[in-house]
Amino acid sequence: MTDSMKKIFGYAVLTALMIILVFWLNGEYRYSQDQKEVIRGLGMPDSFDIYYFSEDNGDQRRIEKWAYHDSLQNYVFVNGVFSGVEETEDIENEFLPVPYRPGDFEHYMTWSDIKPLIHQEEYIKASHIMPGFFEDLDVELYYSKQLVAGFDKACGELLYVRALTLVADNVTIVREKTQ
Repeated sequence: MTDSMKKIFGYAVLTALMIILVFWLNGEYRYSQDQKEVIRGLGMPDSFDIYYFSEDNGDQRRIEKWAYHDSLQNYVFVNGVFSGVEETEDIENEFLPVPYRPGDFEHYMTWSDIKPLIHQEEYIKASHIMPGFFEDLDVELYYSKQLVAGFDKACGELLYVRALTLVADNVTIVREKTQ
């Protein structure tokens, strides 16, 4: 192999590694082992909340509450690590689980990133409902069918997601467990 071929090969390998690194860093959310165990046992949550915040030392936290309404339990995770089970609200009627998954949402996302997930153009910006009421908050809230999302006003990044179930009458619910 000539020196020029070695350089070309080296650049090709370096480029491939950079591309893999970029996709890995910006890729899809990876469920932790604890989360995978819950999904294997119970399927995706019926509804969920995700909160993002920074500790005083700069560490990022992702707190998730996954609700399983049939068992009246919330499974709580902190940065993917199982933290405990809490009681969740009782829904007396049949309900439709959310069309979203916790892995659909990442802290770096903006409203523009989330809009395609909602599969509709109908949403409401909270400041449009009650002008002036949200002015002093550092959060911009958006509401759509089965989803509430809050973003940091300064940088536009996601701080909060609430994916809500819909109560339905005369509906047969089929739950799928993912592997």
